[in-house]
Amino acid sequence: MITLAMREDIEEIAALFQQAKAQMLRDNILQWHQAYPNLKHIAKDIIDQKCYKLVKNDEIVSVASFYQEGNTYWIKRFATTPSYTKCGYASQLYQHLENLGVVRQAEKICSVTNHSNQKMQKFFLKQGFHKDAEYEDASRKNCGKFYVFCKNLEVSKHDASSRTR
Repeated sequence: MITLAMREDIEEIAALFQQAKAQMLRDNILQWHQAYPNLKHIAKDIIDQKCYKLVKNDEIVSVASFYQEGNTYWIKRFATTPSYTKCGYASQLYQHLENLGVVRQAEKICSVTNHSNQKMQKFFLKQGFHKDAEYEDASRKNCGKFYVFCKNLEVSKHDASSRTR
């Protein structure tokens, strides 16, 4: 089941992120570090109703933050419990978020990943994203380049015409 995360989920999501960080470290992925993401990021996403969770057998197995900037929705802090990767849960959560974007008439969905995170790059390409840009974050030079992946969403003619009314 996919729902918005609640305040009582903070510790479980933090534990999921710790597992994901440990896996990233083992895989030499330079994207996250001990201080990011942290409890403050999780709590803010939950309070702002931006954090979505996928629950399987009473356990949160995948999470992502989803928020709007203009006509674009952004996915951040997207993670799956390492023992549940390759089970399709990230794809299920992503599909749910894409559907929300379509219902909310977003023009596109974007996300950022590190050059070293081949798994996320492959995931985004599999979901129909394209690499839109790359940059270096001055505050995180040791991480190298970051890639922006975007996917244009199709808004039906009926939905588009209702926007002009």
